[in-house]
Amino acid sequence: MYRKVVVFMAIIKFFKERLILLLSVLFPVYMLFLHAPFEMYLTNRLDFWFGLSDFWHLIVITFLIAFLVLFLIGAFLPKLLRNIYSVIGIACGLGIYIQGNFLNTDLGSLNGSEIVWADYKTKFIINAAIWLVIIAAALVLFFVLKQKAIKVLSIVASFVLLIQVVTLGTLFISGINEEITSTETAQYTVTDRDLYTVSKNENVIIMILDMFDNEYMRDILKENPEVKETFKDFTFFDNAVGSYSTTSYSVGTILTGEFVGNTEYGLKENVDKAYENTKLFNELAENDYVFDMYTIEGMTPQKVLEMSENYETAKSVISDNSSFIKRMYRLVICRFAPDFLKQRFWLNGTEFAELRAIRNPE
Repeated sequence: MYRKVVVFMAIIKFFKERLILLLSVLFPVYMLFLHAPFEMYLTNRLDFWFGLSDFWHLIVITFLIAFLVLFLIGAFLPKLLRNIYSVIGIACGLGIYIQGNFLNTDLGSLNGSEIVWADYKTKFIINAAIWLVIIAAALVLFFVLKQKAIKVLSIVASFVLLIQVVTLGTLFISGINEEITSTETAQYTVTDRDLYTVSKNENVIIMILDMFDNEYMRDILKENPEVKETFKDFTFFDNAVGSYSTTSYSVGTILTGEFVGNTEYGLKENVDKAYENTKLFNELAENDYVFDMYTIEGMTPQKVLEMSENYETAKSVISDNSSFIKRMYRLVICRFAPDFLKQRFWLNGTEFAELRAIRNPE
């Protein structure tokens, strides 16, 4: 019994002496591994095909592993090194917060467009310098003021951490409520049934490219006349142009013929509202035309989906959890990590779609 008490007291003393370390590890790990992925998902839900219930546990597990590993690394360091480790941890947490909210360089949308990284070299250097200043300032403060500095940094970290937890909690309540209300349609999903099936004799294929101005096509035809031969059976409608520079709003406009606004309601609600004045799909259905919609549900009018042959009772699932986690944190790095890391981790916008698998109900 005595030995058990001694061991218990030793454990309490061990963690009591490392309370600052706990906070200094929790702060950056929470920001990068828990808050960042959930915030990015919850504020951009319609850009993803998966729901919270499909991946939340993967994020939590990754967060816990990262926290445990980084805490254990610092826990057995000598006191001075442990304090330096803690100061750097808090500084990195502040850097992640500042980067994600104030420092990001606008590199455009994740749509596969080529980025000339050399054009951003100066901005990346300035961004890296800001990170170094944050870390250096925290270390200087520590070496000058010692424990007072750690106390001040801990208060700042606790304050920011509290704000972020409250913010994420608010987003979670909204996200969970939205997922619950969408339960009825969640059992249906766009499948790839007959995606590559066409008629043997007659086909009408229409290519509508958002973010592709007519002038681009004219330049291509002028510089490479042989392209005409490639598309000899196609008609180039040179009096048509897209309505938006982003796919999400372009698809809704193309399908409805109405401008899909980005105010008042969410994208899905605005797309459904724009459909109210659209007659095309109803007329197709009335004349016994069969059609499929191979698109993202959030960009497509709900009534059009319901008329589509490939909108079936099924569930979209993540096909590879390991690949999903890697891609999710690549996305996180593109916003919350120093800018110079973005080139290595940048995505083209198709990575999550590649992990979508359809599971039919049993």
